[in-house]
Amino acid sequence: MKRNIFVIALSFVLNFGLAQHIIDYELKKSYTKEQLQIVNPLLEVKYDVDLYLVTYTSKKINNLPDTASGIIAVPMDKNKKFPTLTFGHGTVGGRSESPSRYESGYILMAVLAGYGYNCLVPDLIGLGTSKGVHPYLHPESEAWACTDMIYAAKEMASLEGFNFNDQNFITGYSQGGHVAMAASEAVQADPDLELTASAPMSGPYSLSREMAIFILSEEEYDFCGYVGSVFLSTKYSYPDLMQGIEIEDAFLSPYSQFVRAFEREEISLWDMNQKMLAELSKNGGKKYPKRMFKQDFLDKVVTDPQFPLNVVLKRMDVYDWAPQSPMEILYCKSDEQVSYRNAIYADSVMNANGAPQVVSIDVYPLGSHSSCISFAFFEMIDFFSKYQQITPVGVPEINEYGISVYPNPVRDMLNIDLGKFGTSENIQLILTDINGRSIVNKSYDNPLGSIGVDLSQVNQGLLYLQLISSSGVVYNDVIVND
Repeated sequence: MKRNIFVIALSFVLNFGLAQHIIDYELKKSYTKEQLQIVNPLLEVKYDVDLYLVTYTSKKINNLPDTASGIIAVPMDKNKKFPTLTFGHGTVGGRSESPSRYESGYILMAVLAGYGYNCLVPDLIGLGTSKGVHPYLHPESEAWACTDMIYAAKEMASLEGFNFNDQNFITGYSQGGHVAMAASEAVQADPDLELTASAPMSGPYSLSREMAIFILSEEEYDFCGYVGSVFLSTKYSYPDLMQGIEIEDAFLSPYSQFVRAFEREEISLWDMNQKMLAELSKNGGKKYPKRMFKQDFLDKVVTDPQFPLNVVLKRMDVYDWAPQSPMEILYCKSDEQVSYRNAIYADSVMNANGAPQVVSIDVYPLGSHSSCISFAFFEMIDFFSKYQQITPVGVPEINEYGISVYPNPVRDMLNIDLGKFGTSENIQLILTDINGRSIVNKSYDNPLGSIGVDLSQVNQGLLYLQLISSSGVVYNDVIVND
């Protein structure tokens, strides 16, 4: 089924009076939960899933209008409201590997939807339908590709009859980890969206520091194509700052020709990488990315913090902010593509900035960039499940009862004002620590409008709070126990 573009646009003009975000969509695949269970037999898949290809309005890096694309996977239960899970995809070799065009990758997104999320995967700007060079690791375009898709998906939902609640979870792996950081900051700043929790995984959050140290070291690096792609991105994303610094000013020949061929989409990122490695390896040469650069250019990169490339790389960093909702930064210490220190450094800066609920976790110390994926995914799914809310259509959204919890951070007594929830129902209070261990699990019969919980004997750290009635979870929160 493919929806007519004119009908969609007319529907929003007549019925909603809103700017159109969704352009077109097509049901591409349907999966039963039994099919999805085979992919990951360790976690229960609860829903059949429909997967759509979508196009939606966005913008290019020069702020001109653009048509972006991606996939949306939704649980096939129109009687329930599901959270949004926005997933940033990893580095791709070219347009043919974009999520909307890479059919073998559909099923992983469908599995996430089968756990009870409306799963959104944008192709990112410059990939899929979007025109022009992909601005690799450009945080602003990564962010608006995600937020524009969230709004488009909600418009599509009103046409197709599936439902969103107000929760937004954001994750992604490798480049997608960088996307997740950028999108999380954008969602947190958007007054019309709510960031519930985020889990960036194995991403290059610190290009100007940790990745620069990693790539310019005396260690061989088998992913030199990333360096060419990042440089190309700096030229297109920040033309004013990079004015006068051409590819040929930075790269020796023939590396500059490889980058030009990639720019023209004559070769894929992986082709460029292989060509670079083959050239570096000639006559027993070491695969040091810095050997691709002209010496005078490299000297400026190493010694001058105000050199335009260094200034631009600093602007492409995504760690220097303070998430106000829970975040787990997942990594593996043996990652050979993206230094694990990106996660450690991001964690330290965010906590110094006052972020109350950010932690970095080494999910598998021996994991390579490829083998880390499954461990990070399991941790991400478990982490999000602590906050995930699925409610029947017609049931008020979480905290529409006006429940308040204070003080937070807390030292001794935690107070819970039940607001409009009233006293006619029994309520169960559950507190767990960051490792899932039960701290408090207590039922209250017809509570008198408020509950007090003594935490004076509980160890310091993050605690997860849930209030559950006979109709389901009515409130959840993260408590900082000082």
